Amino acid sequence: GGQRIFDTPNAGGSSTESEVMSFEVLHHCDGALIYKTETEILYAPPDDAGASSITDLEVTIAGDKYGVSVTRVFRPTATGPTDLETLDLLTRKLDGVVRSSQRVLAADRWRKQILHVFTPNAAGVAQIMRVLPQIPTATRADTIVLVTRTSGGGFIYCNPDPALGMECPFI
Repeated sequence: GGQRIFDTPNAGGSSTESEVMSFEVLHHCDGALIYKTETEILYAPPDDAGASSITDLEVTIAGDKYGVSVTRVFRPTATGPTDLETLDLLTRKLDGVVRSSQRVLAADRWRKQILHVFTPNAAGVAQIMRVLPQIPTATRADTIVLVTRTSGGGFIYCNPDPALGMECPFI
């Protein structure tokens, strides 16, 4: 599944590695199987002037379909992102989850979405847990927020990729 995600054209950005790792975590921890990649999931056009948000991948777990959106809470500085920056990022990502869930076609409709958040340290985990309750309930909807703390996974966060097993260099 991870190889399929890696080999399938991405909808843009530098998120391929984090999407592959998200799938691999879900596969090895929850038995997830890849159903569709982000460019294979079918959506209705927006019925208003709102965003055309899409979901990064769709998996099956125990026969049920789940949409998976992936993000990273990281800034390559000694201080990392501020609470406000993390709150803004998570709010935007959760708004996108709600939006893509509204637009997904019946053939690809998932039971629920997972927002998979990667962060490289305990401070990032604490920050995410601190700001999540500040996001309105309607925005969080019934999204599962999965936080994964990485170690030696700089390739998830940095472009160009650092050497395997290395963190991103601070700027």
